[in-house]
Amino acid sequence: MIDRSEYVVLGLTGIILAIVFCLIISPCNAEADDFLSGEDRIVPISAGDRAPFSGQLFDTDTAIRFGLRLQTCQLKLDEQVEHAGRLLVLEREHWEQCLRIETNASRAREVLFQDALDTERGRADSLLQQLVEEGDIPWYQTFGFGFAAGVATSAVLVGLMVWLVAGTL
Repeated sequence: MIDRSEYVVLGLTGIILAIVFCLIISPCNAEADDFLSGEDRIVPISAGDRAPFSGQLFDTDTAIRFGLRLQTCQLKLDEQVEHAGRLLVLEREHWEQCLRIETNASRAREVLFQDALDTERGRADSLLQQLVEEGDIPWYQTFGFGFAAGVATSAVLVGLMVWLVAGTL
C-alpha cells in the first residue's frame, strides 16, 4: 500500500515546483538610474570622413550604456540557464519519486491480486474435488461428454469441408 507520507512529500514537491514556476514568470521591476535611461547618440560615419573605417560612432555615455546592457543581458542569461538547470533537476527528482511511489503501489496491488487469485483457485479446486467425490457433476461437465462433443464437432466440420470442396470441383 502507498504510505501517506509519500503523498505528502509528493504534494509538497508539487507545491514547491508551482511556487518556483510562479516566481519565474512574475515580472521583476528594477529602478534604472538616469545614466542608463539617457538618450543614445549614434552617428553614422563613412571611410572618407574623419575616421579610418565605415560604421557608427557612439558617444561615451551611449557606448557605456550599450556595454552595460550587454553585460546585464549576459548575466541574466547565465542566471536563467542555471535556474532552468536546477528546475529540471527538481522536476526529474519529482517524476522519479512519482515513479517509485507508483511502482511500489503496483507491486502491492499485484501481491494482493495474486493472493486473491490463489485463494479463488484453491476454492474452485476444492469445490470441483468435492463434486467429483460426491459424483454430483452435471453430465455436460464430464470428460466423456466433452470428448464426444469434440469428436462430433470435428466430424461435422470435416464433412462440411469435403462437401464444399466436392461442390466446387
